[in-house]
Amino acid sequence: MKIFFIGDKHNDLKVYNYLIKNIDNFKNYDIWLEFLYDFDIELIKNFEKNKLKLKENILKNKWSVEYNDNIINFIEKCKAKNVSIFSLEDEKFSLKSFLDKYENFGIFFYLIDRRSETIEGCNYRWFKKIYKNFIKTNKNQLIVAGSMHLSPLENIFLRKKNIKIDVILI
Repeated sequence: MKIFFIGDKHNDLKVYNYLIKNIDNFKNYDIWLEFLYDFDIELIKNFEKNKLKLKENILKNKWSVEYNDNIINFIEKCKAKNVSIFSLEDEKFSLKSFLDKYENFGIFFYLIDRRSETIEGCNYRWFKKIYKNFIKTNKNQLIVAGSMHLSPLENIFLRKKNIKIDVILI
């Protein structure tokens, strides 16, 4: 089984358009999405009932309405095809949490956390979640996140488990 990465800059619709159009290629994957938290995954379980609440939560990421609509459309396609979706991050490491904890300086600590390859940084936390699931499910894993996460994740997967991440380019 393999680990794949598809990245964007959160301002372009082509990644999610590609994923929506090609969902059948990912039916046997576990998909990891940035900007979702565990409470969002709970909402996805009853998607039709919770779609508006999920959209409201996703809008907090501050990206464009169109970009966020594509995330929702992709989740809807995943649900229709019974594709498993996971959250990359824990809420306690959200921008809101950093701002609540450190006030105006929170943005700096958040950005440092997002780029970090250290055990305390988001990329290492993501590695641990993805790898644990990879071993458990023995399925291909698809990471959908900002392009800036590719290099740190590649380094961590190679260093810790000698696993090369395959990149999906569109």
